[in-house]
Amino acid sequence: RMIRRYTRAEYVTRMNALRAARPGLTLSTDVIVGFPGETAEDFEATLSLVDEVGFVGLFGFKYSPRPYTPALKLGDDVPEAEKQRRLAALFERSEALTQAHLAALVGTRAEVLIEGPSRTGAGTVVGRTRRNEIVHLAQAAAPGLDVGAVAVVEVVRANKHSLEGRFESLKRPAPVAVAPRAEAAGPRRVGLPVVSA
Repeated sequence: RMIRRYTRAEYVTRMNALRAARPGLTLSTDVIVGFPGETAEDFEATLSLVDEVGFVGLFGFKYSPRPYTPALKLGDDVPEAEKQRRLAALFERSEALTQAHLAALVGTRAEVLIEGPSRTGAGTVVGRTRRNEIVHLAQAAAPGLDVGAVAVVEVVRANKHSLEGRFESLKRPAPVAVAPRAEAAGPRRVGLPVVSA
């Protein structure tokens, strides 16, 4: 009914292929609950898919009618209270998966791209790993933790939605060889003048 052109089995097969090709890959998704016609069994199938794939990030929304969409013709038949219950259950499942993922990272090392000051307190900066995990670091540990720096950190603690890291070193970017610009072969192209009527 949402015009998705793949089956659950096809989706899971693709996710498994991605994980086989990129070990450590994490996935996030968007989920709408209470779409017209969604049964309790449909919603349970959604929860089981979230578990099977193991999404570490999830944005959830209650269905609401939107102008000019084909779903308007279907009728909004899932009661608002049931949509709210399903959304709460979805978030509870998602939080458990996210927290388990973050807890599993304690004791590992990661490269963190520094984004700026953290809202957690003075002297702390925040950045993100390659997999988009949020990491907080004490800036006093390294004076070079400026915006755009890449720090190698040890993950020392998992919070509800983020990690805390202990600074180990700054990663220096590899030198980039820039080839001299070559002139294009052949005649030089000239733009045509714009003529108005």
